[in-house]
Amino acid sequence: MTKQQQQSRNNLRSLGLRIALGLALVGGMSGYWSFAVSGTSSSLRWWGNWLQDVGTEMLGAAVTILLVELVIYQKRDEANRIDQALTRRREHLTSQLKRARTRERRQKVLDRMAQQGLLADAWLYGVDLQQVTLDTCDLTDADLYEANLSDASLQGAELADATLRRTNLSHANFLSANLTGADLVEANLDAADLSGANLKNADFNQARFSRNTRLPDGSYWSSDTDLKVFTQDSGSEQAIPQKA
Repeated sequence: MTKQQQQSRNNLRSLGLRIALGLALVGGMSGYWSFAVSGTSSSLRWWGNWLQDVGTEMLGAAVTILLVELVIYQKRDEANRIDQALTRRREHLTSQLKRARTRERRQKVLDRMAQQGLLADAWLYGVDLQQVTLDTCDLTDADLYEANLSDASLQGAELADATLRRTNLSHANFLSANLTGADLVEANLDAADLSGANLKNADFNQARFSRNTRLPDGSYWSSDTDLKVFTQDSGSEQAIPQKA
């Protein structure tokens, strides 16, 4: 949840509490007034009964609002505890991943993270992931800045808005992967396979390609390749990629 969304929710809850307090106040005043006029003329007694009914309804509404707010608070508190637990778990496994000395060990940690949905938003700065398999994994918003993903398999992987800046992606397999909005500035894509990949709004500024790099349409990169055909982002300019 963004800070703006959280602020909007807090404002709504604050408004709800103010309304509840206002209803309680009006209900209390109505009840007091009905009691004050209960011994007077029939006309005033009618108004007194009406005010008593109104006061009871308002007090009931106030109690309902306060109970709803209590339930929302409890659910929000539980969601926060779950988020904190997931963050700690992600950080723990990421630390294990960075300390792993063999590809097999790194693959096991990655598999555990994938099973628990902890690769999305993961901070994998500079991690050696050479030859790992991340097929169909969710790496949305993951930070892989300067990581080594050479010879890695990411077929069908979800990499929307991921940071792959200055990442070594040589010989990596991105068959049918989603790279929408990904940051591939200065990435090394020598002989990478982007067949069927979604590159919409991806940033390839100063990325390095070679004639062995396969593009989404199955063709191979050349110095004449216009990446805008694949990124489909007419609102910004992308520099011509460099030859590896």
